[in-house]
Formats: sequence, C-alpha cells, structure tokens
Amino acid sequence: MSRSGSVSDDAERYYLFTNHGTVGHRFKVASEYGVETPTHEKLKGEEPHHFQPHYYVVTERLEDGNEVWVRAVYQAGSSK
Repeated sequence: MSRSGSVSDDAERYYLFTNHGTVGHRFKVASEYGVETPTHEKLKGEEPHHFQPHYYVVTERLEDGNEVWVRAVYQAGSSK
C-alpha cells in the first residue's frame, strides 16, 4: 500500500488523466508549482484562483508484464 502523495499515487493519477493510456487522448493538468503556491501564500483579493492548465497528448502506450508505460507530449500554447 502506498502513502498518499507518493510517486505511485502521482503515477496512477496521471495515468487516469490519459484515459488509461489511450493513444491520441488529449488531457490537461495544472503544474505542481501552480497548485502548491496558493497553499503557501495568501491570495490577493476575493477573486478565485485560476490554475494555468498544461495540455498533453498521449503518443505511445507500452505494456510490459504488469507495468504500463505511457508517453505524452506537451502541447505548447494549446487551449483547444
């Protein structure tokens, strides 16, 4: 069993974002820095914080025994 916040938890979370490694699937995530910064600093004003999403697309999926490897590439400047 893994601890919350461990590498295996992160890997599983990102794997789920990829729709179980579906090649061609496009997904977005917020950067770790962008998520953690508001927890350490008070936000200014009453506006809700908006995370800058980072877009990726799954380019390859490889199964090796009990392991699944997923490759995704960053889609710079993409919001569609």
